Amino acid sequence: MKIEAGVQARLGTAVPEAMLCPLSRSETEGLAFKAARGAGLGWGLAEEAAFATGWLAAQGIDGAGALLACLVARMSRPAAPPVMAKGRWSAGEGRALCPLATGVALVDFAFLEDGPFAAKTALELVHLPVLLLPFLSQVAIAKRQTVRIDWNGHVFDLGASLAVQGAAFAKFCASPAAGLSLSLGGPLPETPVAPDRAGFAAVSTYTLSALESLALRTTVPATEASRQGGAGAGTSDND
Repeated sequence: MKIEAGVQARLGTAVPEAMLCPLSRSETEGLAFKAARGAGLGWGLAEEAAFATGWLAAQGIDGAGALLACLVARMSRPAAPPVMAKGRWSAGEGRALCPLATGVALVDFAFLEDGPFAAKTALELVHLPVLLLPFLSQVAIAKRQTVRIDWNGHVFDLGASLAVQGAAFAKFCASPAAGLSLSLGGPLPETPVAPDRAGFAAVSTYTLSALESLALRTTVPATEASRQGGAGAGTSDND
């Protein structure tokens, strides 16, 4: 299976409507979980990857495409978890931070007195920073404050849902890697505005096929012993 070619080129680009397949959020998250496991992620991180993919899809962002690019990168070079220092997180060794591992860590350490949201914290370089957004939304809900993202001279405030708009934010979401700073903003609105979505995400047929290929890695090939023991159709399939 060769899925590496063209993943980054496809990420963030327009896809013809005829090449899009609608998936519900539960279908999206189920496929994302299996693909993440097939790519070698542990059970817990695969569940987080599925959540992030579904959250982005519910906001109208190509979470499945971002996840695919992330998984392909992890398979070609092991991802680096964050090396945490007060006010600055980095991957070390000139590498980019894994957005999934970094997102989970941001949620886990959000309430520490000297944690990443006690003051502004710089993330030196994050691979596919769009995958951080679901985790930052979790932080915003837990702390009842928006999370402020400072990127390339632009400032975005993220709450329970994705209300941020504009060309600069679209560029941020499409960035293959970016350095950014995080801090807390103002209080969350009392009634967060839910995204106006029909409950289905449009996934490109290329992304769908590639994620399904990864998901198949979690299956166990049939053997003669398993067939004799009752798995599958056995040695004869004349029913």
